[in-house]
Amino acid sequence: MKTQTAQTETLLWAVKKGEPDWNEEILYACRGYTNLSELKSRGEKWAEENGYDRVRISVIDFREAPDFTKTINK
Repeated sequence: MKTQTAQTETLLWAVKKGEPDWNEEILYACRGYTNLSELKSRGEKWAEENGYDRVRISVIDFREAPDFTKTINK
C-alpha cells in the first residue's frame, strides 16, 4: 500500500449485504491518514454493525497522474 502523506487521500469503501460488488459506497475519506490497519479494523466493526459485509481501503496519490488506460478491456 502507498505511503501516506499530505498529498494522499485515504478512502474506506464498503458494500451493503446482498448488493453486488460494484455497488460500493464511501464510508470515510481523510487526507493523509497514517494508521491504515486501525482504520480498516474500526471501519469493519462499524460496517458490520450497519449492514455492510465487504470493506476495502484505497489510497489516491495526487502527485501521480491517473492512468486511464488500465480501465480499457483488451
